[in-house]
Amino acid sequence: MNTNIIKITDGWDLECVLDWHVKSSEYLGDNEFGKPMFDTKRTEVGEALYQLKYRQDQIKIELLWRTTC
Repeated sequence: MNTNIIKITDGWDLECVLDWHVKSSEYLGDNEFGKPMFDTKRTEVGEALYQLKYRQDQIKIELLWRTTC
């Protein structure tokens, strides 16, 4: 998995993050129900987190676990 490890110094136990979550997000307008729609481009780490959180893709846990600071 491609990462962009970023050091942080705000008092966290692990002093780094693997990458940004989103590269870009473009507003496309509202759908027929009035809900805003976006074209979101995620980093590889961000996409794995999205798939794990919202699509319950448990395989992403192993990929993220192996990618450490």
